[in-house]
Amino acid sequence: MKVRNLTDYRTDDLRKIFAAGLKAEGASLRDTFILVVYIQGSSVSGRASLGRWTGNVNRGARKLSPEYRSCYWIRMELPRPGKKINLFDRPSMIKELAQVLVHEIGHNLELQHREMAPLVSIEVPWAEGLQLRVKDKKPKPTLADRANKRESHVRKMVDKYERQLARTERLLKKWRKKLKHYEAKHRREKMRLAAAKGSDDGDSANS
Repeated sequence: MKVRNLTDYRTDDLRKIFAAGLKAEGASLRDTFILVVYIQGSSVSGRASLGRWTGNVNRGARKLSPEYRSCYWIRMELPRPGKKINLFDRPSMIKELAQVLVHEIGHNLELQHREMAPLVSIEVPWAEGLQLRVKDKKPKPTLADRANKRESHVRKMVDKYERQLARTERLLKKWRKKLKHYEAKHRREKMRLAAAKGSDDGDSANS
Protein backbone atom coordinates (compact mmCIF):
# COMPACT_ATOMS: atom_id res chain seq x y z
CA MET A 1 0.00 0.00 0.00
CA LYS A 2 1.21 3.44 -0.90
CA VAL A 3 -0.32 6.52 0.74
CA ARG A 4 0.18 10.05 -0.55
CA ASN A 5 -1.04 12.42 2.12
CA LEU A 6 -1.63 16.05 1.10
CA THR A 7 -3.29 17.05 4.37
CA ASP A 8 -2.22 17.99 7.89
CA TYR A 9 -3.43 14.67 9.30
CA ARG A 10 -0.73 12.28 10.43
CA THR A 11 0.24 9.80 7.74
CA ASP A 12 0.98 7.02 10.24
CA ASP A 13 -2.58 7.23 11.61
CA LEU A 14 -4.04 7.20 8.10
CA ARG A 15 -1.94 4.17 7.17
CA LYS A 16 -3.22 2.24 10.21
CA ILE A 17 -6.83 3.03 9.31
CA PHE A 18 -6.38 2.10 5.66
CA ALA A 19 -4.46 -1.09 6.41
CA ALA A 20 -7.10 -2.22 8.91
CA GLY A 21 -9.90 -1.55 6.40
CA LEU A 22 -8.16 -3.31 3.52
CA LYS A 23 -7.45 -6.37 5.68
CA ALA A 24 -11.02 -6.48 6.98
CA GLU A 25 -12.40 -6.39 3.43
CA GLY A 26 -9.89 -8.89 2.06
CA ALA A 27 -8.48 -6.34 -0.40
CA SER A 28 -4.91 -6.06 -1.65
CA LEU A 29 -2.53 -4.05 0.50
CA ARG A 30 0.36 -4.47 -1.91
CA ASP A 31 -1.35 -3.06 -5.00
CA THR A 32 -3.42 -0.26 -3.45
CA PHE A 33 -2.61 3.42 -3.86
CA ILE A 34 -4.52 5.90 -1.67
CA LEU A 35 -4.45 9.65 -2.17
CA VAL A 36 -5.63 11.81 0.75
CA VAL A 37 -6.75 15.40 0.07
CA TYR A 38 -9.01 18.02 1.61
CA ILE A 39 -12.67 18.53 0.78
CA GLN A 40 -14.48 21.87 0.84
CA GLY A 41 -17.32 20.60 3.00
CA SER A 42 -17.43 19.06 6.46
CA SER A 43 -18.05 15.42 5.59
CA VAL A 44 -15.75 12.66 4.41
CA SER A 45 -16.00 11.70 0.76
CA GLY A 46 -14.12 9.57 -1.71
CA ARG A 47 -13.83 8.02 -5.11
CA ALA A 48 -12.11 4.92 -6.44
CA SER A 49 -11.31 2.92 -9.53
CA LEU A 50 -13.71 0.17 -10.52
CA GLY A 51 -11.31 -2.73 -10.28
CA ARG A 52 -7.66 -2.26 -11.13
CA TRP A 53 -6.79 1.20 -12.42
CA THR A 54 -4.40 1.32 -15.37
CA GLY A 55 -4.78 5.02 -16.23
CA ASN A 56 -2.78 8.02 -15.16
CA VAL A 57 -2.73 8.31 -11.37
CA ASN A 58 0.14 10.78 -11.53
CA ARG A 59 -2.22 13.71 -11.19
CA GLY A 60 -2.23 13.05 -7.46
CA ALA A 61 1.11 11.26 -7.14
CA ARG A 62 3.72 12.37 -9.60
CA LYS A 63 6.36 9.91 -8.46
CA LEU A 64 5.10 6.35 -8.32
CA SER A 65 7.22 3.23 -8.27
CA PRO A 66 6.53 0.90 -11.23
CA GLU A 67 4.41 -1.56 -9.24
CA TYR A 68 1.82 1.20 -8.64
CA ARG A 69 1.42 2.12 -12.30
CA SER A 70 -1.36 -0.49 -12.41
CA CYS A 71 -3.12 -0.47 -9.03
CA TYR A 72 -6.32 -0.27 -7.05
CA TRP A 73 -6.75 3.48 -6.74
CA ILE A 74 -8.64 5.30 -3.95
CA ARG A 75 -9.00 9.03 -3.32
CA MET A 76 -10.07 9.95 0.20
CA GLU A 77 -11.36 13.49 0.78
CA LEU A 78 -11.31 14.72 4.40
CA PRO A 79 -12.50 17.98 5.99
CA ARG A 80 -9.77 20.24 7.26
CA PRO A 81 -8.71 19.83 10.91
CA GLY A 82 -10.91 21.97 13.12
CA LYS A 83 -13.72 22.09 10.56
CA LYS A 84 -17.03 22.17 12.41
CA ILE A 85 -18.83 18.88 11.80
CA ASN A 86 -22.59 18.55 12.20
CA LEU A 87 -22.97 15.58 14.55
CA PHE A 88 -26.77 15.36 14.23
CA ASP A 89 -27.43 11.79 13.01
CA ARG A 90 -23.82 11.64 11.94
CA PRO A 91 -21.17 9.14 13.05
CA SER A 92 -17.82 10.21 14.41
CA MET A 93 -15.26 11.24 11.83
CA ILE A 94 -13.20 8.07 12.35
CA LYS A 95 -16.27 5.89 11.77
CA GLU A 96 -17.35 7.96 8.79
CA LEU A 97 -13.84 7.74 7.32
CA ALA A 98 -13.89 3.96 7.80
CA GLN A 99 -17.34 3.64 6.18
CA VAL A 100 -16.30 5.68 3.15
CA LEU A 101 -13.10 3.64 2.88
CA VAL A 102 -15.06 0.37 2.87
CA HIS A 103 -17.38 1.80 0.20
CA GLU A 104 -14.44 2.75 -2.01
CA ILE A 105 -12.76 -0.63 -1.45
CA GLY A 106 -16.00 -2.14 -2.74
CA HIS A 107 -15.48 -0.27 -6.02
CA ASN A 108 -11.92 -1.64 -6.16
CA LEU A 109 -13.51 -5.10 -5.84
CA GLU A 110 -15.65 -4.20 -8.91
CA LEU A 111 -18.88 -3.64 -7.01
CA GLN A 112 -21.43 -1.12 -8.31
CA HIS A 113 -23.48 1.13 -6.01
CA ARG A 114 -26.56 -1.08 -6.40
CA GLU A 115 -24.53 -4.02 -5.12
CA MET A 116 -23.35 -2.31 -1.93
CA ALA A 117 -25.04 -1.49 1.36
CA PRO A 118 -25.94 2.14 2.13
CA LEU A 119 -22.99 4.04 3.54
CA VAL A 120 -24.54 4.68 6.97
CA SER A 121 -25.35 0.98 7.49
CA ILE A 122 -21.79 -0.25 6.92
CA GLU A 123 -20.42 -1.83 10.08
CA VAL A 124 -16.77 -1.08 10.83
CA PRO A 125 -15.92 -2.67 14.19
CA TRP A 126 -12.26 -2.78 13.14
CA ALA A 127 -12.13 1.04 13.37
CA GLU A 128 -12.73 1.09 17.12
CA GLY A 129 -9.72 2.36 19.03
CA LEU A 130 -8.10 3.91 15.97
CA GLN A 131 -7.23 7.60 16.00
CA LEU A 132 -6.58 10.35 13.51
CA ARG A 133 -4.29 13.04 14.87
CA VAL A 134 -3.04 16.26 13.32
CA LYS A 135 0.66 16.68 12.58
CA ASP A 136 2.63 18.74 15.06
CA LYS A 137 3.09 22.19 13.62
CA LYS A 138 6.61 23.52 13.57
CA PRO A 139 6.87 26.83 15.44
CA LYS A 140 7.46 29.83 13.24
CA PRO A 141 11.06 31.06 13.44
CA THR A 142 11.59 34.28 15.37
CA LEU A 143 13.67 37.22 14.16
CA ALA A 144 16.52 35.97 16.36
CA ASP A 145 16.20 32.48 14.82
CA ARG A 146 16.39 33.90 11.28
CA ALA A 147 19.37 36.09 12.22
CA ASN A 148 21.16 33.11 13.76
CA LYS A 149 20.45 31.03 10.69
CA ARG A 150 21.84 33.72 8.38
CA GLU A 151 24.91 34.14 10.60
CA SER A 152 25.47 30.38 10.57
CA HIS A 153 25.27 30.41 6.77
CA VAL A 154 27.75 33.29 6.54
CA ARG A 155 30.20 31.50 8.84
CA LYS A 156 29.85 28.36 6.77
CA MET A 157 30.64 30.27 3.57
CA VAL A 158 33.62 32.03 5.19
CA ASP A 159 35.02 28.68 6.38
CA LYS A 160 34.47 27.20 2.93
CA TYR A 161 36.30 29.94 1.06
CA GLU A 162 39.07 30.16 3.64
CA ARG A 163 39.76 26.48 3.04
CA GLN A 164 39.69 27.08 -0.70
CA LEU A 165 42.04 30.05 -0.30
CA ALA A 166 44.50 28.03 1.81
CA ARG A 167 44.50 25.28 -0.80
CA THR A 168 44.96 27.82 -3.59
CA GLU A 169 47.91 29.40 -1.77
CA ARG A 170 49.53 25.98 -1.31
CA LEU A 171 49.11 25.22 -4.99
CA LEU A 172 50.39 28.66 -5.99
CA LYS A 173 53.50 28.15 -3.86
CA LYS A 174 54.08 24.77 -5.47
CA TRP A 175 53.77 26.09 -9.03
CA ARG A 176 55.89 29.18 -8.31
CA LYS A 177 58.65 26.82 -7.12
CA LYS A 178 58.35 24.85 -10.34
CA LEU A 179 58.46 28.09 -12.34
CA LYS A 180 61.68 29.19 -10.58
CA HIS A 181 63.21 25.81 -11.38
CA TYR A 182 62.48 26.15 -15.09
CA GLU A 183 63.56 29.80 -15.17
CA ALA A 184 66.94 28.89 -13.61
CA LYS A 185 67.27 26.00 -16.03
CA HIS A 186 66.53 28.32 -18.92
CA ARG A 187 69.17 30.85 -17.69
CA ARG A 188 71.81 28.12 -17.37
CA GLU A 189 71.04 26.90 -20.87
CA LYS A 190 71.24 30.45 -22.21
CA MET A 191 74.63 30.99 -20.51
CA ARG A 192 75.91 27.66 -21.88
CA LEU A 193 74.91 28.62 -25.41
CA ALA A 194 76.52 32.05 -25.05
CA ALA A 195 79.76 30.48 -23.76
CA ALA A 196 79.80 27.97 -26.60
CA LYS A 197 79.30 30.74 -29.15
CA GLY A 198 82.14 32.81 -27.64
CA SER A 199 84.46 29.80 -27.84
CA ASP A 200 83.57 29.24 -31.50
CA ASP A 201 84.24 32.92 -32.31
CA GLY A 202 87.68 32.74 -30.63
CA ASP A 203 88.66 29.66 -32.60
CA SER A 204 87.66 31.36 -35.84
CA ALA A 205 89.78 34.44 -35.07
CA ASN A 206 92.86 32.37 -34.27
CA SER A 207 92.58 30.47 -37.50
